[in-house]
Amino acid sequence: MSMWGGGIFACAVLIFACVYRFSSPDVVLSEPILFTTYREYPFTLSDQENASLQALEALQEKYALLSEEGVPESEINMYREDLSLRQREEEEWGVLDRYSWNEDVYELRRESYGELSATKTMYTVTKNNETLFTTEMYWGSEGPIFSWKIINKKPAFLFSVPVIHTSGEASVPEIWYDGAFVSQAFSLLRPQYIFSYNDRIGFIAEMPNGKEGVYYDGAFLAPEFDDIWNVNCCAAHELLPTVYNNGILLLYAERAEEKYLVEISLITL
Repeated sequence: MSMWGGGIFACAVLIFACVYRFSSPDVVLSEPILFTTYREYPFTLSDQENASLQALEALQEKYALLSEEGVPESEINMYREDLSLRQREEEEWGVLDRYSWNEDVYELRRESYGELSATKTMYTVTKNNETLFTTEMYWGSEGPIFSWKIINKKPAFLFSVPVIHTSGEASVPEIWYDGAFVSQAFSLLRPQYIFSYNDRIGFIAEMPNGKEGVYYDGAFLAPEFDDIWNVNCCAAHELLPTVYNNGILLLYAERAEEKYLVEISLITL
């Protein structure tokens, strides 16, 4: 597997930043770092709403993006059965969510409930009435599981696990995939997003130094960021990590309070 050299990236960040202004007066783009397998486009935006989408439009006016040579690969999401509020109330200890894909039916069931930190709310995910896993989950705005999708013909469930942390953090992200918790199977901290390209699995996760990065095909790819926007960080109106059929991963990230749109080629790895 070929990797980008840390020295090359370190030299690249020393490039003098020139500023461009485009048709949108709110978007200011700085000089990008351009390699054949990696591109980093820094930008600032006075209006922070939909920042990444506005920046993407401005970039497309100025540069020929690597991602423009392909089309986004469609994510396969399970079909969700609409359980009524009455059904949920009547089955307080039963089925809370039901999804299906092909002939398989997946259900989320609440096993126990606890309101205090000393007690736990446990949930079980089943496939065709057979248990896949049972764990404690944090109930967010989308319920305990906020993403049910299929990766390489296998189900992936994204959720958060409650924690008591000195920083005040209430939960940490976790993914269950291919019969195991990703944090354990891949020895990853805070796996937040799962994707695949050419049958190889990748994640957005925390690196050993506490930064966030892209983990793909068994290794972290340089560089690192303070934050990478994804489905697990209230980024409903922003650009989420997107894999294109030409092997480009496009994402929205932040480092040292500067925002970036980033393109990473997965096809050369």
